Amino acid sequence: LPKVKEGEKVLSSKKILQIELSKDAIALNGEIVTFQVLEERLAHVTHHDIPVILRIDASVVYNRVAKLLALLEKYQLSNL
Repeated sequence: LPKVKEGEKVLSSKKILQIELSKDAIALNGEIVTFQVLEERLAHVTHHDIPVILRIDASVVYNRVAKLLALLEKYQLSNL
């Protein structure tokens, strides 16, 4: 069987994805991550119909929001 990191197993078995975005940070299911780590974890989501909850602070500049939405689109996560 292929080896999977613990974080990847947990993420693929979650019933929802909660992403919080502020002007300085991004969190996935309550854990502060970088955009690179977020992309790695989203790449391992196996159920593309999983609900995604976005919480975006009003002070976030548009290009950070666009970057997040582009990642969700790349991995076909559109159940927002």
